[in-house]
Amino acid sequence: MARAKANLARAQQRQEISRAALADILGMADTRIEIREGPLVGQPPDGVPTAPISDHPVAKTQRLRVDEFLYRAKVFDRTYYPRFDFESALYGRGTGANTDGSFPGGASGLEFQRSNWAIGLTVTFSAFDIFSIRAKKNIELADERAEVARHDQTIQDLTGQLRKAQASLEGARRVAEATPVELKAARDTETQERARYQAGLATIVEVSEAQSLLVQAEIDDVLARLAVWQNLAGVAASQGDLDPFIQLVVQKTQGGP
Repeated sequence: MARAKANLARAQQRQEISRAALADILGMADTRIEIREGPLVGQPPDGVPTAPISDHPVAKTQRLRVDEFLYRAKVFDRTYYPRFDFESALYGRGTGANTDGSFPGGASGLEFQRSNWAIGLTVTFSAFDIFSIRAKKNIELADERAEVARHDQTIQDLTGQLRKAQASLEGARRVAEATPVELKAARDTETQERARYQAGLATIVEVSEAQSLLVQAEIDDVLARLAVWQNLAGVAASQGDLDPFIQLVVQKTQGGP
């Protein structure tokens, strides 16, 4: 009895510590949090919709990095092209003076008496920059190849994380399928021991041990179901999109199948 009281005190201690930690996470440190059993301890869903690893935000970011260096290299392909500038000019002159040196006066000279025009084409070509441009382009191409390697490594890492999350989900699901059998066996044992105790064929210690096993089986069953939900969140996170998981949670809490 003394050991049972000590275990109860330890369990209550862990409960209060967990309650305080949850309140801190929720930003309600001065509020006492009450936990109620919700629909998530029921039968978990089959899974979350899968998406290609290439749609992961990290993979998209790395892909954009590859494109950035690729386009920077293409800029140097056009840097060596000649530059064509079209130029034109118009000229007009009006003095109001005649060839004999006389001035008619009045508005004479305001209009153009002599005019001319010109048009030309200027070609600019950096003949001596070809070597530096080629070196800069090679640098950009080398950076682009490095980013491609990082992109491939990123895809490998993300794929590995997804496979681990899926394997963890599959294991959690198998555990959740096995715990109901354990729970049923514990209930049957507790019922039998209680009947034997009432008939005088068993001691109170045997009944308490059966009830302890039943409580542990109930805990294992609930934790196994919650572990499936936790691993569903892990799979969604490894795909870089939590929206499908959140939709499953909302659907379950609102009474969906």
